[in-house]
Amino acid sequence: MGKMRTLSTNNIVRRRSTRGAFTFVELMVVTLLIALLAGSSIRGSVQTFRKMQVERAAREVYLAAQFARIQAIESGRSCQVILDPKTRSISVTAMVKKGPQLVRNAYSRPYQFAEDVNYERIDITPTRPPEIMTDEETMNTTITFRPDGSADGAVVQIGNGRTHWSVYISSATGSVRTENGVVREQSPSVVIDLDRL
Repeated sequence: MGKMRTLSTNNIVRRRSTRGAFTFVELMVVTLLIALLAGSSIRGSVQTFRKMQVERAAREVYLAAQFARIQAIESGRSCQVILDPKTRSISVTAMVKKGPQLVRNAYSRPYQFAEDVNYERIDITPTRPPEIMTDEETMNTTITFRPDGSADGAVVQIGNGRTHWSVYISSATGSVRTENGVVREQSPSVVIDLDRL
């Protein structure tokens, strides 16, 4: 008869335990893959967040201009949108008997951009002749909306160096629109869409 091989129980236990465990190299490879995947997703999340900050800043400019236009027409008094590049902020003022007053309500409030977001370009073309403009209107960072629906034509570019949004304000109708990207080369006075006919 042939020889039968017998295995001790110790050998069986050893074989099972070595087959079921991971080696140190395998654990390091898995850890490295997890770290690489986490790093790439975090990088992508940060870039998306920065794009959203620029888009939100452009939306705030858009909403402030829309509010100022409606307020000017409804109240019969001029309203102004003030763009402040130093503080990277935007606010709306309404003309009252005592002079311009900061508007702060449920529909409009001063807003400051995130730290990386800036005004990259501000071009404002007043619709009134310089000799009859007030001191507030002569500032190159103030957009005036009038009760007749007209406004100072303006082109504003907001960005963080990588992402850019542009806001266009029509001088004829005071209507506002935003576009993703840098400002198309045109004069703000040319932006006449007559509410997109």
